[in-house]
Amino acid sequence: MRKVLTAFVVLCTCLVLQLSTVRAQFMDYLSYVALGLTNSAVTVTANPGPFLGYNCYNPNSTAVFVQLFDTTGSVTVGTTSPTRTIQILPAGPTGQQNISPPWSAVNGIKVAATTTQSGSTAPSTALNCEFYFR
Repeated sequence: MRKVLTAFVVLCTCLVLQLSTVRAQFMDYLSYVALGLTNSAVTVTANPGPFLGYNCYNPNSTAVFVQLFDTTGSVTVGTTSPTRTIQILPAGPTGQQNISPPWSAVNGIKVAATTTQSGSTAPSTALNCEFYFR
């Protein structure tokens, strides 16, 4: 009976550790808050890794585009081609969004907000965003 009880305790402990590891993989991320995001590129992270998602508030009456750049170098918004672009709908928050299809930066992640997908014009009012990455 003692051997069975010991085996049961070991099994339960292993299951708890595995569940904790799985939960940590989904919950373990870093975030960068960009208050007043406009057409000047800012660095989210200078390290390579996956871009997991975002949450932005767009106070404008028109859509705004967040340009994502896979670089640690300088970015000239409107000249440097964005790696990805996200459309942020007008007049409200996006809520937490996962990026689809998934994207992983090879160098680092910089972002800027503009009125067109690859343009350089700043939105009338800056966005407030939070970006999630590993």
